[in-house]
Amino acid sequence: MSETKKALVTVAVEGTLLKMGGIPLLDEVNSRLYKKFNSSVAECYEHPEYLKEVLQEVFGEAHHEITKTIVKELTAFNYDDKVMQFIEKVNY
Repeated sequence: MSETKKALVTVAVEGTLLKMGGIPLLDEVNSRLYKKFNSSVAECYEHPEYLKEVLQEVFGEAHHEITKTIVKELTAFNYDDKVMQFIEKVNY
């Protein structure tokens, strides 16, 4: 079940980034995650603080719009404690 939740979060994040800026944006975020944290979007389920920091670097204050979109994608799964922890850490 944990792998399913991880996949859901990954799809929500990647889908949002693709909608906002296409493959170049997704590649930029993944590149920065790798350089700073030796991580990727797929690993942000366990480390949402990594994603938040990189989104702040790339978008500045506009990162709030992206996190809102990610949260909207995940609201159907807000009954799950781990997904809620991800939402809280990436959104606040």
